[in-house]
Amino acid sequence: MTDTARRTPADKEELRALIAAKLGVAPAELSDEDDLVDWGLDSVTVLSLAGRWTAAGVPVGADDLIADPRIGRWWQLLATRSSLAQQGLDDRG
Repeated sequence: MTDTARRTPADKEELRALIAAKLGVAPAELSDEDDLVDWGLDSVTVLSLAGRWTAAGVPVGADDLIADPRIGRWWQLLATRSSLAQQGLDDRG
């Protein structure tokens, strides 16, 4: 397993590149507001990403990701959850 597979993306562009690779498209093709389901995002990929990021210490569920499948929203979610996790908090109630 590579270093990048064990952590969350460092920035929104790294997230975009990761999602683009999963979807088989160029990162430049995906905007922050594109619905990733329209681009072919499937439930297996969502589950994989949620598991990956949770294992990296950022509690993100598949339901969180599928609720608003846009890169901009996912970046906000990861940044918020990462910050809260570092503080020992959880915003999921």
